[in-house]
Amino acid sequence: MQNKKETRWAKIESFLRKNSYIQNADVQQLLDVSPATASRLLAALTKEGKLMQIRNGRYWTYKLPDYRKSRN
Repeated sequence: MQNKKETRWAKIESFLRKNSYIQNADVQQLLDVSPATASRLLAALTKEGKLMQIRNGRYWTYKLPDYRKSRN
């Protein structure tokens, strides 16, 4: 059985296999969490190297690092 952190990462990773990037609003809807929780999750995953943070206009977007795409 996966813990909450692993389950959340699995959902985000699955979303990113179908989409080129994810934003805070996507995480909120996907995981049913508050904007602050979505921000914390994205920041933690970026710090762990699981996501890359990229500026998209006035918003931050997140994507899988290029090396992760080639491995999957």
